Amino acid sequence: MYLKSWLFLVSLCSLLPILTPMGAAQNLIRNHSFEEVDCPENPINSFDRSPTWYAVGADAYWMHVNCPVDLAATASVLAIKPQLTPNLGLGYISLEGVLTANGFLITEGVGIELTKALSSNHAYFFEVAAIYYDAEKGPELPEDGCDDILRPRLEVRVANDPIGISLERTFVGPNLLVSAINQNSELVLDDQGAERPGFVRNRWFTYYDCFFPKGGETHLAVMGRSEKLEGPEQCILEGEPGFLFNFGYALDEVFLVEIPKAIDSSMVLCPEVTGVDLRQVVVDPLGKRAFFVWDDGFEGAQRPIERSGIYRIDMILPCVTVPITLDIERSDCAPEIFFPNVFSPNGDGLNDEFFPSIGTSLTFSSYDLKVFNRWGQVVYQSTAFDRGWDGQIRGTASDTGVYVWVLSYSLAENPESTRVLSGEVLLVK
Repeated sequence: MYLKSWLFLVSLCSLLPILTPMGAAQNLIRNHSFEEVDCPENPINSFDRSPTWYAVGADAYWMHVNCPVDLAATASVLAIKPQLTPNLGLGYISLEGVLTANGFLITEGVGIELTKALSSNHAYFFEVAAIYYDAEKGPELPEDGCDDILRPRLEVRVANDPIGISLERTFVGPNLLVSAINQNSELVLDDQGAERPGFVRNRWFTYYDCFFPKGGETHLAVMGRSEKLEGPEQCILEGEPGFLFNFGYALDEVFLVEIPKAIDSSMVLCPEVTGVDLRQVVVDPLGKRAFFVWDDGFEGAQRPIERSGIYRIDMILPCVTVPITLDIERSDCAPEIFFPNVFSPNGDGLNDEFFPSIGTSLTFSSYDLKVFNRWGQVVYQSTAFDRGWDGQIRGTASDTGVYVWVLSYSLAENPESTRVLSGEVLLVK
């Protein structure tokens, strides 16, 4: 038997058929977590273009567990932190910036061609994990009083063509003097990182927001600030060549999803499921970041559902509110589906995979099994009932602990009725 859970989980597919789970096709960003990579053929993993991402500015650094760097070669590159753990998975992008002596802040970024063009009059939700490193100060600056001019700022830009930064520059002797910065893109979102509550340098944080594009844009870029700064006389040396600050930051887990204008769906809840959690109903990352208000005034994502009926909810996001109409039917279901509550993926040939035991009388019209970690992230998904989870996430063994599973299915005799089961499983080694 499987453990029953009061965690109010429902399947994404059962309630929101027009959307798909985190990281799937509806994310307009390909290779969003920088996991798929052909390692750059140089000791510091610098690149200006890959099959998916391209550098905005001089170059970027593709950091991945399968792309080791030369530690001696990276020692002088502040943006490269070989010891940094990715926000999630095995890879991330590292970037650098400089503040020139005459006040031009130049920060690298990365851009990508979207899987489809943006539409006007549609809202889009953007999310990215970022980390800013401590800056290295040049010897020309005083000990105190100049650090504030390098406040972290993340920019999201869109354009119809590949996005880039061009510099007007001259050389004074061997030194570079920048005179102007040009960008061929529209700024749609910006985040003053240092002013956000809880922001701490040298630690991953998640930035998210939503916006309405003009429409037709096919490229998106994420970058830091690149602009002419005004600062105290002792911090900006007008007309002088050279660099005053070197700094760096990194990006991981980039999402861009179109926000639906309305959600209208129905589902059947079996006895094992005592309620719903709308954060598992709405496609990630929307479900994690939205605030939900039910038609009777109840606020929050988690709620027990005791009776069949139609429920209406407002999903509130930073720039738009989306109405949800949910037709719920409670049913005895009487499933012939049984899940283990423990499995041990240690390669001994015994109980190495997590999957259900299914009665021979059942014929599925649809089948969707998801496994979530304790942070609510999908670590496994299968639409084939004869496949199981081997306990790995992107090729890496998962930690020992309790995981939540959700099965959404419909039977051949009634394909329009989606049924949901949920529970917990303990992974041991």
